[in-house]
Amino acid sequence: MLRQSVLTARRSGAVTGPIRRSNKSSSKYVDQVEIIKRSHLVRSLHDESEEGIINEVNDACSLNAEQERAFRIITQHMSNPMAEQLRMYVGGMGGTGKTRVLNAVTAYFRRQGEGNRLIAVAPTGTAAALVKGSTYHYMFGINETQRGTISKKALAEVKDRLASVDYVFLDEVSMLSCMDLYKISS
Repeated sequence: MLRQSVLTARRSGAVTGPIRRSNKSSSKYVDQVEIIKRSHLVRSLHDESEEGIINEVNDACSLNAEQERAFRIITQHMSNPMAEQLRMYVGGMGGTGKTRVLNAVTAYFRRQGEGNRLIAVAPTGTAAALVKGSTYHYMFGINETQRGTISKKALAEVKDRLASVDYVFLDEVSMLSCMDLYKISS
């Protein structure tokens, strides 16, 4: 019952029309070429209100310097509609604060009204529950395959679940085999 209410809430928050990368800058850079200086690449792309939210979330989550760096990389990426796909690994021993970074990012996305843009997945139900996510099997329809193919209905359900998702956080990645990563990729 709880699972169904979570799925219903996620669907109600999902984008129903064409997917836009950001509510703030939907067409800011369309058909525009601009030569930029190196200083532009290292400056903050956040306006003052966004920077305020970032600082509030950072303080509320008590991020240390390394955690804050990871958090700011993700928020900077989110603010740039021209950014290429972000592939980022946040590693460390147990207790180093990887989940704390995820919680900060989740809080930031929700404060921006874009919580539907990210999902957290994990290999086991327990690990998924700890990050308030789902198993990757469910989210990506991994166990829905028969003889290597996925049914049209199952594929449609997976596409629906991922319709507005731009960021996927895969927790407990050390528990995955190469075959698991291949299944997720395909």
